[in-house]
Amino acid sequence: DYASSGSWAPVEKDYLRNLRDLTRQTLQPGLKNLEDFSAAILIQTDGSESSSDVNQTLIEGVFATVDFHSNNNDEDDIKRRLEIPRQLGQQGPMMNTELWTGWFTHWTDNSFPRYPPQNLARSVATHLKLGASFNLYVTM
Repeated sequence: DYASSGSWAPVEKDYLRNLRDLTRQTLQPGLKNLEDFSAAILIQTDGSESSSDVNQTLIEGVFATVDFHSNNNDEDDIKRRLEIPRQLGQQGPMMNTELWTGWFTHWTDNSFPRYPPQNLARSVATHLKLGASFNLYVTM
């Protein structure tokens, strides 16, 4: 989620490229041949308010995804967010890497922020209707 970092995000692209390269170097020796490595998909995730969030940290060879909460039930907005990586030239499936089911708190917090379950159900249904992949995040 580096895009939410603000002004230093463009500088961090070098850091992200180094992470990508280090990951490839670390994984490659354990693979029988380079074709095996092509099956390993590296992903990144960023907020989905605008394409500039994702574009700030977009690097070659890493699949871009977005994340956003399940309290959003506007089908058009969900579709807009999921299509941001495609608008930036990415190919592949639409994916919400973190479909938030609620929000986290600290261990001793008395409140436990939750989204209404019917909102989660509608958001999941919309993702499925659009053919999008998703991970439920901060499950309760």
